[in-house]
Amino acid sequence: MLLAKAARMSPLQALVSAGFRCPCCGSGATPRTFPLCEGCARALVRAPALCPTCASPVCPQAAPGGGCLRPWARSGIHSYSAAYLLVNPCYRVLKRWKLTGGPLFNRTILRADDGLRESWREFNADAIVTVPQRAWRAWRMKGSPSERIARFVSAELSLPIVRALEPSLARRGTRRQAELSGEDRYANPIAFAPGERLTPGARLILVDDFMTSGRTLREAAAALLSLGAGAVHVFCLGLRLTRSGSAGAQPSPLSRSSHGRAGPYPSRPSPEGRGLRRK
Repeated sequence: MLLAKAARMSPLQALVSAGFRCPCCGSGATPRTFPLCEGCARALVRAPALCPTCASPVCPQAAPGGGCLRPWARSGIHSYSAAYLLVNPCYRVLKRWKLTGGPLFNRTILRADDGLRESWREFNADAIVTVPQRAWRAWRMKGSPSERIARFVSAELSLPIVRALEPSLARRGTRRQAELSGEDRYANPIAFAPGERLTPGARLILVDDFMTSGRTLREAAAALLSLGAGAVHVFCLGLRLTRSGSAGAQPSPLSRSSHGRAGPYPSRPSPEGRGLRRK
């Protein structure tokens, strides 16, 4: 079977498949999807237009003339955009990109479609700001993924990158948002220190790699507005959907966890509480 498949390949395809392996799954890469294999390239799910209030791709306000179904999610953020939806196996591919990167991998992942470019141009930004990353974390990942994304957006729009935010020293010893459960993300303290000075009233594109609860981005946007920014548009590489279909939206004030504080989903009784025994 392998011989028959190799016989159907051109010399270039055979050379690429034999000499290069997909960085995500280890399968043979193809010239059309290089450096990914066909399966990992198909796994990338592009994100549609997002609601400017709750960042959901399924909210009616994501389409012209619609209204947001989650008015409690309103924040100081002007609007949202994303490149991909964090659904498996797309999440696995993007997670691998965060850890390895490289010029060829960047060329495959960091691509803007017409919808993204239109949303950026409509916002009419003045500069790009990244969500800052702790130095030890950036060192472990061989560079900050947010910085890579910011350089890509900067090249697309010919805009400068302004490092207006720095990691706060007060956050030392706290856990990263990615290490926490959905409910604990809302209680984890997040703070930023001011960095480079902003032009008063500047319109900024705030860039991060992944958005799950969206709390980090909301706190970063609030910090930028307090420093004099006029408006903030959020762009993330990957967007994770919640069970309700929203992405990065604040929990409803009517949704309370078993600990009495707002959580992303209504609390559910444990199997023991329903009279079931966990095996």
